[in-house]
Amino acid sequence: MTENAPHNRRTREPGRPRRRGQRAALPRYRQIADELIGDIKAGRWQVGDTLPGDMELTQRFSVGRHTVRAALQQLEHLGLISRRPRTGTVLQATEPTEAYSHSVQSSAGLLQYPPNTPLQITESGPFQVHGRLPGTLKLPAGSRWHHLGGLRASPDDGPPLCRVDVYLLPELGGIEQRLGRDARKIFEHIEEVAGRRVARVTIQLEAAALSPEIADSLHVAAGSPALAITRRFFDDDGVMFEISHAQHPAGRFSYELELARHWRTNEPAPSGGDRG
Repeated sequence: MTENAPHNRRTREPGRPRRRGQRAALPRYRQIADELIGDIKAGRWQVGDTLPGDMELTQRFSVGRHTVRAALQQLEHLGLISRRPRTGTVLQATEPTEAYSHSVQSSAGLLQYPPNTPLQITESGPFQVHGRLPGTLKLPAGSRWHHLGGLRASPDDGPPLCRVDVYLLPELGGIEQRLGRDARKIFEHIEEVAGRRVARVTIQLEAAALSPEIADSLHVAAGSPALAITRRFFDDDGVMFEISHAQHPAGRFSYELELARHWRTNEPAPSGGDRG
């Protein structure tokens, strides 16, 4: 406990301003962020104005550039400013936006399955799209892919967890020979072998009914409800090089998504003057 921290710390109710003791207990970059937001609310700058540069702010607050940048990053997350090379820090809004965000630490953490549920490839080969593919796949008619199909094992030796179909660019055919050697995902092998780095991933979830063939492989009745998840992987050039479609019978898989409201300050606006 720091010298200025209150002896009986209470949880601040939402919407209630921090007391001075609570403010002193905050990290320095948060204190600076609060002061800058207070300046913005007080009208010190107008939307479109350029805020002071990093060097000026380090002198004002007597801190290092790293601390100033951390404070400005908070304002950027809140939608108050934008920071661009040669343009500087520009005020975008005078009130923080409230948003929810889902944070994934790495692309390997997307829809992570338990480690003891390996994907068992049972079919592979060239594939050309004819007619309409199931669900959200929507691959162009006539397009050519390399297809991998199989089942993801159950963690308790029960019925399979899901049916998985993966479509890769034709030049990536043969990647299945590397699967099973370790716990890495298909896209991780592709990054290593083909040098296609994952720059963006989209995930689409939908309710679906299992076809008779898929239902039989999953040991459920035809038409049973399922959670279908389609993932698309794009490289740095925006090219989709992998698309996977997994169908999970009801009750065999759940995806927990945690949403956190961005931090926003409740500091009252300053009474005026530079408090640096």
